[in-house]
Amino acid sequence: MKQHSIGTKISKSQVYEAFNEQWIDVHVKNISKKIKLDFQNIVKIWDLKFATENNDIKFSDNKILDKLDPTGEKEIKSVNEKTDMKMNEKRITLI
Repeated sequence: MKQHSIGTKISKSQVYEAFNEQWIDVHVKNISKKIKLDFQNIVKIWDLKFATENNDIKFSDNKILDKLDPTGEKEIKSVNEKTDMKMNEKRITLI
């Protein structure tokens, strides 16, 4: 943000521009925090386990796996069974 020395006359448009830049910066940070909290709540509601590594997010739903495979064999038989999605340059892997 551009700073002016004391006593400098500032136009209404400059005040608006400075306010707008600050407002956007604050709200961008708040929005990302809200999305992260909502995402964590969804993960808890769905009872998913997830871990973040670098920019990767990995999910695994043990309840669904237990219901599908009651014998306890939870191996992934091929790479084709994994679903990869890309979201905002972060890789999300559903296991």
